Amino acid sequence: MKTNHLFIKIIYYSFLTLILAVLFVSVYSLIIPILMGYIIAFLWSPMVSFFERIGLGKHQASIFILLLHGFLFYSVFHYSNDLVDTQWKSFQSDKSIYVKTIDTRVLQVKKYFGSFLDESVLHEYEEQIVQLLKKKWLSIKENIPDIFHSGLIFASNLLTTLIFAFLFIEFGGDIKKFIISLIPNRYFEMSLVILYKTDALVGGYVRGLILDCLANGFLYAVFLSLLGVKGGLMIGIFAGIMNAIPYAGPIIGAIPALLSVLIDPNPSVSWWAIPILFGVVHMFDNIFIYPSTVGKELKLNPFVVIFGIFAGGALGGILGMLMAVPIIGITKEVFTVLHVSLKSYKII
Repeated sequence: MKTNHLFIKIIYYSFLTLILAVLFVSVYSLIIPILMGYIIAFLWSPMVSFFERIGLGKHQASIFILLLHGFLFYSVFHYSNDLVDTQWKSFQSDKSIYVKTIDTRVLQVKKYFGSFLDESVLHEYEEQIVQLLKKKWLSIKENIPDIFHSGLIFASNLLTTLIFAFLFIEFGGDIKKFIISLIPNRYFEMSLVILYKTDALVGGYVRGLILDCLANGFLYAVFLSLLGVKGGLMIGIFAGIMNAIPYAGPIIGAIPALLSVLIDPNPSVSWWAIPILFGVVHMFDNIFIYPSTVGKELKLNPFVVIFGIFAGGALGGILGMLMAVPIIGITKEVFTVLHVSLKSYKII
């Protein structure tokens, strides 16, 4: 009899594993939108609760918030498009000035390296750099259709993310009830504790990370504008978003600011002020902003962080890079909660 029961269990769990594997393969391309939607749902939940308190139903509140975010995305896109168009027209009108500025900067670099390098060696390096730039430019021109296609995929993923966020808000309670219904009664209390702690952890961490990025973006935008860096507002916003990527974020955010100063024919500040500014803001963030918004650090190993960034980029592009480390950190903390709970209930 026991042998028969064991055989049935093996068949049952094998069939269940097969179904889960098929589902995973089917939704592989939706992993990032699903995770993003799940996280955005946490950001929406306080707003949904507020609208429910003033008389709106959950369904109406969810639709209202979805429409509100759609309007905000459209407004940001429209404003950014106008700003980019203005900057592009300004660049086109002053293109000759920028070209002369770049030539001047190149001559300055050649003069600097020429002071300790042989002229033939310098000329060889110059030819190699020119050929490399030509190849890169040709590669970009050839890949314009792919870049456009990637943009469409990004827009599609963004829309899909909002839809999943709406579904998690609308049916999240039913999903939790279904999961709990599958758990034996003896583990019911433990399951509720785990779900509560997980919700609190994910919601608190994500909201804190958003506040941290907003604070950094505000500081970068203000100080870059005060220094007179062209496009300081947009660069500051970009740097604030990139701040979500540990270690690499501030460096990526500083590159556009540095390029803006270097190609400006009449820069209001020296180029070395940019790394100093980003270093000071990053230090201020580590000491004051991050601890008060995100709370306790996740204490992830630097190797895990770097691996997560590369893996996230390979899986989901820029969105994947932004979400990789938070997802790894949240997963680590969730498993910690699980381990403590299971130990306290003497299950493991």
